[in-house]
Amino acid sequence: MKPGITNMINAFRKIHIFITILVLAVLLSVTIYLPVSADEVETISESICVIEEQTGTIVISKNQAMQCYPASTTKLLTALIVLEKADLNDTLLFSERAVSVPEGYTTLPAYAGEEMTVLDCLYGMMVMSANDCANAIAEYVGGSIDAFVEMMNEKAAELGCLDSHFTSPFGQSDPDHYSTAYDMCLIGRAAFENDLIVKLCSTPEYTIPTTNLSDERHISSKNKLFDPTSEYYNPSVLASKSGYLDTGRCIVTKAEVGGKSYIISCMHSPEYYGVFDDTNVIVDYILKNPATIPAETEEEHITDQTDKEGLHNETPIKEETIETTSSYKPDKPDSVKDGTRVYLIVIPCLVCLAIVIAIVVISKNKHRKK
Repeated sequence: MKPGITNMINAFRKIHIFITILVLAVLLSVTIYLPVSADEVETISESICVIEEQTGTIVISKNQAMQCYPASTTKLLTALIVLEKADLNDTLLFSERAVSVPEGYTTLPAYAGEEMTVLDCLYGMMVMSANDCANAIAEYVGGSIDAFVEMMNEKAAELGCLDSHFTSPFGQSDPDHYSTAYDMCLIGRAAFENDLIVKLCSTPEYTIPTTNLSDERHISSKNKLFDPTSEYYNPSVLASKSGYLDTGRCIVTKAEVGGKSYIISCMHSPEYYGVFDDTNVIVDYILKNPATIPAETEEEHITDQTDKEGLHNETPIKEETIETTSSYKPDKPDSVKDGTRVYLIVIPCLVCLAIVIAIVVISKNKHRKK
């Protein structure tokens, strides 16, 4: 073989060996993660999703694309739109339709013809979870509740919510009003970027001043995560909005753990206080297992093939204020879709690297003997 060709072959071999070593070195220095399965974290909610706020990376998931009733966590989307469109100092008027809330749902109560500022109405909606306030504020911003609902669905689509549809500003039970833990994380992430929404969702008590039809009202939140007197209180929680129907309780929370902020969505808990327990368990898990949380890379939303008809066949139910037992049991997605943590195996990589180095050494020795 001609010397020139031999030299080219040898050069190619050296380059090939160099690239192989470089690739292995990179692989050894990086750990690849997929979301931690919520099965590794002892939770009772049927559907869970946790994302790192800054990057949107999914860090914990369990049936994250299962459609559930979002109940009053819907109000995060309502508040987000209101703060984009309305002046907080404006005065709105409660109409007959606004105060016509189905029996069993929380109200101030407000009265037809009552006037209130947008800000006070927001406090009523987010602190007390008053549904008449949600209706009034929707009418004020959208011109009508129906028009506002259209704005809600447009905003959800803009945020990337692929498996959600809304029919009311407060989360009234309806077969066509649904979301997922992942989509509620997206909505919570956008909402909690607003400092006022964070304040609204971390205020345990508020006084609505005297109006034209009512004396001042002292209202309070039933969310236990930011109540210092509650056994469920968690100082890592920056903001939280809960909701409940007799099909299960749900919650969307912003928490700061280890210098990072996370959005935690727990849906369809069969126990009244289950979402508080689950949120605290998740916060504790992240705190104690920082090495399992992915690096800052954007995670794509994976839509699983959960049977979504189960939700739509449910009979509409009313919001409840007492502990109830879940009757809605949709099919679960395959466990593989829940996500499990995966590490590159270091030892095999080291073996491969050792083999490559051995080949290089042997090749050099043969060349010297020639």
